[in-house]
Amino acid sequence: MDRQTKEEVQNNLVNNLYWKSSGRDDQAAVRELYVKREIDAIYGLEETGLLDDFFHFLQTRDIWSKVEKLNSSEIKRVMVSITQYVVLYMQKVIYGIKYMDSLEELLFSDQAAMRLVGFNAHQVKNGVCNRGESKRKHKDKTGPITPETLANNLVKIPVRQMENFFNNCIKSLAKAKTFPKKLRVIIDATDIETKPGFAGAGSVTRKEKVVDKMGREKTIEVTVWGFKLIALFAVGVKVPIAVKVVQIQRHESKFTQSLIKTASENLAHYSKITELMADRGFLDGETMWWLHNTAKINFIIPAKERMEVKEDARQIARTGGEEVSHSRRVMNVKRGHGKEAYTEEQVTEIYGVSALNTYTAYGPAGNDKNKHKKYFNGNPINAIIVTEWENHNYGWEHSKVFLTNMEVSKDPFYAFLRYDERSIIENSLFRQSKQSLHLQYPIRKTKEGMHLNLNFTMSVFALIQAYRLWTEKEYSIMKKGKECGLERFWKKLKAENRNKVIIFADEIYGILDVAECMILLNVKVKDFEKLEATKREVLKRWNLLEVTPNNP
Repeated sequence: MDRQTKEEVQNNLVNNLYWKSSGRDDQAAVRELYVKREIDAIYGLEETGLLDDFFHFLQTRDIWSKVEKLNSSEIKRVMVSITQYVVLYMQKVIYGIKYMDSLEELLFSDQAAMRLVGFNAHQVKNGVCNRGESKRKHKDKTGPITPETLANNLVKIPVRQMENFFNNCIKSLAKAKTFPKKLRVIIDATDIETKPGFAGAGSVTRKEKVVDKMGREKTIEVTVWGFKLIALFAVGVKVPIAVKVVQIQRHESKFTQSLIKTASENLAHYSKITELMADRGFLDGETMWWLHNTAKINFIIPAKERMEVKEDARQIARTGGEEVSHSRRVMNVKRGHGKEAYTEEQVTEIYGVSALNTYTAYGPAGNDKNKHKKYFNGNPINAIIVTEWENHNYGWEHSKVFLTNMEVSKDPFYAFLRYDERSIIENSLFRQSKQSLHLQYPIRKTKEGMHLNLNFTMSVFALIQAYRLWTEKEYSIMKKGKECGLERFWKKLKAENRNKVIIFADEIYGILDVAECMILLNVKVKDFEKLEATKREVLKRWNLLEVTPNNP
C-alpha cells in the first residue's frame, strides 16, 4: 500500500475546512486562566482564520445546518458529536487522505486541525477516553479518536440521509444563484471497482481486447466487481447537481429520467435544464422521447453501431437533398513552443439530416411494437454526421453519427459543438475527484461505507467548486476597486481578531486580547501605559474583582 506523507497531504489541501464546534465560553476560559493559571493550549487566532471566508461562504448558504441535521438513532454515546465525526471525514476528503488507517498519522495528530474540529489539547494527546487502552500493546495513542471509531459511527448514518445531504447542498447553492437561469448538463457514469467479494458490490463480465505475447490481438472475457457512480454535471459552473450510486452491472440509461427529475427539484425555479449531452451508453429511445416531449430538453447522443437510423443518416447525407445541410470549418491551432512553434489548420466537416423516422424506439413505451406493420410511422429525429473531425478523416463508412432533437437544417455545428463539451465531466469531475479527493477509497469496505463516501465526496466537490466560483466573482469586483462581501468580511475578521489569541481549557475555549491575557497572568508589561485597559478594568469586565487566583 502506497503510504502518504504529511507533505503530500499538505499539497492536497487546496481548500481546507475548519469547524469550531467545541463550546465557546470566554468567561469560563478567562476564569481558568486567571484563577488556576493553567490552560491546555494557547494559539494565535490568525492560525484559525486563514480560510474563514470559506466558513463565511458556507454559512451564508445555510450549509452548516445541513451538516448538523445528519444523525443516526443507532449512535447512543455522545462523547463526540456526530457533527464532529462528519467534519473530520470532510477534512479527510479535502486533505486527500487515501486510507482510513493513515488518519492518525496525517490528520488526527495535527493539533491545529483537531482543535478546529472541537478537540482540546488534552484530547488530541490522550484521546477522549481510555477505552481499548488495555488492548494497545506497542502503538502509542495518536489523536482524540481512532479511525475505527470514526468509521463505526459514520456508517450508521442512513444512506438516504447522505443522499438527501447532497441534494440539500445543491438546493442551497441554487437558492444562492450559483447556477445560470438556463443550464446545459452532461450525464455520465464512472466505475468504482472493488475486489471480488466486496460487501454489497455487483459484478459484470465484459469483453476486452488484449495482445498476446506473439503480438496477436484477441478478445477475452473479464469480470469486474464494484459500483457505478452516475452524475448529472452542470456545464460552465462545473458542479454535479444530481448523483446516483448503483451496482456496477446496472445500465446507466435506466437512471437518466430520475436524475433529471432530482436535479430539477434541486434547482427549483432558480434554474432550468435546457440541454443534455450524453455518450452512447445513455442511448434509449423512450428516455430521449421523454426529454423531447415531456421535459422539453434538447439532447445530443451518439448512435450505436448497426442501428438502422445510423445507416440511413449516412446514406441520405452522402446522397444529398433538401433535408441535408453541410458545413465545413477550419481552425488555426498553435502547436509547439518558442522557435519550434507553428500553426496547424484543423478541419472539421459535418452534415445535418432532418426528420429521420427509422429510429423506431424513439417514442413512448412500446412504440416499436408495431414497427413492421405498414401503417407504422416513426417519430422524426435529426442526425449529425461527422466525416472529418479535427483532421481525423473517417470517410463515409466510419463516419460518426449523433442523434438530436436540435435544429440541424441551418447550422449543424451548433448542436455538434454542444456534444464536444461532453468530455468535461470526465476531466473535471471524475478524474479530479478520484485523483485529488480519492473518490474510490471508502470509509469502510461495505455497501454503506461506499455509498456514504461517494455521496459525501460529491457533496464536498460541489461545495468546493461553488466556493471557487464565488471567490472568483468577489475577486473580480475587488480588482475594479469596489468593496465586495468577501473584502468586507476579511476587514471585519481582521479588525475583530487583531492582537487576539484563542485559549483552550478542558471542554471550552475562549478568545481574548493578548494584552488582557498578560494582565490576567499578572505579567508586568513595560509598555503598560499604552494598553487600552488597566488591570482593574479588565478584572471588572470579566467579573474577577472578588476572585483570588491560586498563584497570585
